[in-house]
Amino acid sequence: MNETTPRKLPLVRGIFPWQSILRMKNDVLPYLEKSIETHGETFRVDAPIPFVVLTHPEHIRYVLQTNARNYRKGFGYRNFKLVLGQGLLSSEGEYWRRQRKLVQPAFYKEQVTGVMHLMEAAIDRMAEVWKEKRALGQPVEATTSMIDLSLAIIARALMGESADQYLVQVNRLLKGAYAFIMQRNRALLPIPLHIPTPSNRAFNSLMQELNTLVYQLIAERKNRPDAGDILTMLLHSRDEAGEGMTDEQIRDEFLTMFIAGYDTTAYALSWTLYNLAIYPEIQTKVKDELAALAASGIPLHQQWTRAAYLKDVIQESMRLFPSVWIIGRQALEADVIGGYAIPKGAHMFLAVYHAHRHPDFWPDPLVFRPERFREMEAIPKGYLPFGAGQRLCVGNHFAMVEIQMALAGLLGQFRISLQSDREVPLSPQITLKPGSDIWLKLE
Repeated sequence: MNETTPRKLPLVRGIFPWQSILRMKNDVLPYLEKSIETHGETFRVDAPIPFVVLTHPEHIRYVLQTNARNYRKGFGYRNFKLVLGQGLLSSEGEYWRRQRKLVQPAFYKEQVTGVMHLMEAAIDRMAEVWKEKRALGQPVEATTSMIDLSLAIIARALMGESADQYLVQVNRLLKGAYAFIMQRNRALLPIPLHIPTPSNRAFNSLMQELNTLVYQLIAERKNRPDAGDILTMLLHSRDEAGEGMTDEQIRDEFLTMFIAGYDTTAYALSWTLYNLAIYPEIQTKVKDELAALAASGIPLHQQWTRAAYLKDVIQESMRLFPSVWIIGRQALEADVIGGYAIPKGAHMFLAVYHAHRHPDFWPDPLVFRPERFREMEAIPKGYLPFGAGQRLCVGNHFAMVEIQMALAGLLGQFRISLQSDREVPLSPQITLKPGSDIWLKLE
């Protein structure tokens, strides 16, 4: 074999067929870390179908950006279509490109600026809840609080004044749909939806109620063309030919934004609060920075642009605890990555969590050190919290503004510490969730 001949992928074998896949499903992070130690950064998992794991940042970026046209969404995204239809998260090809152009204007910086007052109002309400808890000497659970806050923000951005009326119902329905998707993703052989199992019947009933609600909202917005929320922007958006979206397309994008707009953001906020509670000296630096900004008369909706150290803390937390910890793709044609032959049809497991801890890109990769972002001339290409390439998260600016404003608003009023010294475990599902409650004491 000459040097230009692609090598065969190292194979992680199980004792019996599918054992490796079952181990990944049951305890994925330890399994991957052990496989990296024994087989290197790129390897194939023993399974009836080609299943390839990439952990090197450059290899992941190659799939997402350099040769993105050769890779489509992985099989894990197919279950999302049951809820999101052909929204940006689950669609492909020319259809996706058209939809991206139609949706993108809703997240331009000037549009995000226009909803900052909604963000600030939601943050103020959460701060009032925390003040009541502090006065009673009660702790708050970080993840629950941040889910509630993120839901309130995305609901008001999407639905405007209708949010208060529909938020509880939409939240209940989407949580039920999300749980069903998780159940199907964990199953080796999901039961087809047309088979009337209790779970399938409940899901179909839930989706009927959810669709009725969303189409009702769309009809209401058609009668209120000046509502000023994102749903209204979607109704008015037009492509180069002057064509807009159908009600079904708007429904798909609305639900996609709702799920993507609170889930990942809530966990990014939760992990950042956890890290700030663990490292009081870092929290003090953040609070000092925010106090200086407040003393100079800068309002909250402008503080986030100037709180440079707070941004470093958020970026470092998202490096070690990326909400989107894994990305799935499938190779349309055979390829070569890092000298290894990638077979046509291979399912690619892009391990962002491990790329963010790669020692070639991050000195002392396991250490929480926000200053590293200030010391770098540019953020490394190995930093992928919002993905990369043409499918970079369309709402990444919205998310960062929300995270920075929320933390500025809360940390400006509270000092937090952990109620328990027990380490919070990781729960890697579709997103990287805290594996237990994060109870915070408030001062």
